[in-house]
Amino acid sequence: MKLAVLVAPQRFEITQAPVNAVELADVRLGDDVLIIGAGFMGNLVQKLVSLRGPRHVIVADTRPDALERAAELGATRVVDVRSESLPEVVAGLTGGIGADVTFEVTGAQGPLATVGEVTRMSGKIVLVGYHQGAPRQIRWVTGTGWRSRSSTRTSGRSRRSCAG
Repeated sequence: MKLAVLVAPQRFEITQAPVNAVELADVRLGDDVLIIGAGFMGNLVQKLVSLRGPRHVIVADTRPDALERAAELGATRVVDVRSESLPEVVAGLTGGIGADVTFEVTGAQGPLATVGEVTRMSGKIVLVGYHQGAPRQIRWVTGTGWRSRSSTRTSGRSRRSCAG
């Protein structure tokens, strides 16, 4: 396991988590990127990812206002997960391969059950949302034998990268 620690002043913590997340994910030119959660933090992740030249930036949420904002910020595709299948949309845009990098920015359990289905084999899953309460679970293996090789949890004060 790799461990990197960054100490940031308290007042910058809310903006530092997205910066850490995008830096650790090492989004590359031409990557297909999925961002689950289009709130303030998701918008910051989206803008930072866009600066790195991805092929697709797919943003998923349940709120129409958040999806509208994500589209205005330049998302290639927005997905209302209440009425569309996120795995189907991602598969369609990536030729069935899945996202190179998936950012989970909601802090909720529901999206964690989906990240394995929408991220390509040996892709990267980055947890940016603040998870609290009951323990969270990620479905690491799907019916196709997908296994995560890299996951990252970030906050404004620390960065942790775990290789699996």
